[in-house]
Amino acid sequence: MNQQISYPNLVSREAGVNTERKIREIIDSINSLTHQTASNTTAISNVKVPSYTEISNNLQIGGAAPLDLTGLQGGSGAIYAGTHADRLSSNVSTSEGVLYYETDRNMMYYFNGSGWIYLFGDPFKIVSPSVNALNGTMTDGDIGFAIQITDEGNIVYRYGKLLFSTVWKYESGGPDPVGYIDVSGLVVNGILGIVGDSLGMKDDGVLIKIADRGNVVFSWNGAGSKWYYVSGGPCPIAYADITNLITYGMFGLSGDSLGVKDTGLPIQITDRGNVIYTWNGTNFVYTSGSYYGLTQSGLAALSFVGGALTVRDDGVTVHITDYDHYLIWVGATLNWAWLRPPDDGLSAAGPIHFEAAPTAGVWHLYDGATVNYLKPDGTTGSVALGTIANSYFRQ
Repeated sequence: MNQQISYPNLVSREAGVNTERKIREIIDSINSLTHQTASNTTAISNVKVPSYTEISNNLQIGGAAPLDLTGLQGGSGAIYAGTHADRLSSNVSTSEGVLYYETDRNMMYYFNGSGWIYLFGDPFKIVSPSVNALNGTMTDGDIGFAIQITDEGNIVYRYGKLLFSTVWKYESGGPDPVGYIDVSGLVVNGILGIVGDSLGMKDDGVLIKIADRGNVVFSWNGAGSKWYYVSGGPCPIAYADITNLITYGMFGLSGDSLGVKDTGLPIQITDRGNVIYTWNGTNFVYTSGSYYGLTQSGLAALSFVGGALTVRDDGVTVHITDYDHYLIWVGATLNWAWLRPPDDGLSAAGPIHFEAAPTAGVWHLYDGATVNYLKPDGTTGSVALGTIANSYFRQ
């Protein structure tokens, strides 16, 4: 709030009117300065100070107030701006120290006296079919230039030295979504589609996602020239294909059997109730899920990942439909046991009285017949029933 200084009543008559007038003029000047200071403070507080980012964006090409450097052109230290094609034309000075900003690729170059040298820039966005042509224009002056492959999971490759060669080296991004059938060709032809550019050390770390195999993600190991499992899945697979998967690996490549590199890979066995097994480096081991729809006659020959059930199958559960019992495989004993809950374990129990007949197929009336029942180990036994009115036997 702006406070005014009041005129004091301190001047005596003996002092005279001139003295009183001077005092009033001094007070008026002070009040005027106080009012101006308050107004200026209010005005300054209402001024919006732009941030560094706003200033930077406004000064760039395409901004609200682009910085005009055209007056600096002509000789050493000059700065030019234009397209990539213009930089390579005769219209641009090639004096040493000249800078050139490519407006169509957002890259900065300078001329070192004998050639153009890449300085900096954002990864140039490009589609894979155009990379081969771009590669034909690259020179050692372009070392450091990066490309972002927009149709290959936005993976980024940077042009640089590897041993005695100048190549595109994987830097970041991905995974690149590919189909299972395309992976073998990818190994031969490379990610970028450059003629004769098979995968190697330069591609170390590049990620692919197999869209038709449960979106499992693999990473290329350049030193070992192998794909290593990273994440994703489970990969849906039929029981009959598991042996080939173990022998030839995820991508069916010769000599590429499953191993330590595939540790953690989960599979979902589509014709075994979609139970999930996970590769531990040497074997598939049970992870989760139950197999419903199995009859007792199929239990003895049941296999999930090839061969007889072993410790690796510990915990897998099945539902025996013709006896309506649930069993769990116990790896420690290599045998089946009741799964409780939900199974009540009443197999071979009786007599049990009901006012009405229980579910057909799993209970048998005490009518003098000989009937089979399921044991907790998955085998069956038989018993001759007596005749007890209104009583039933749990099979």
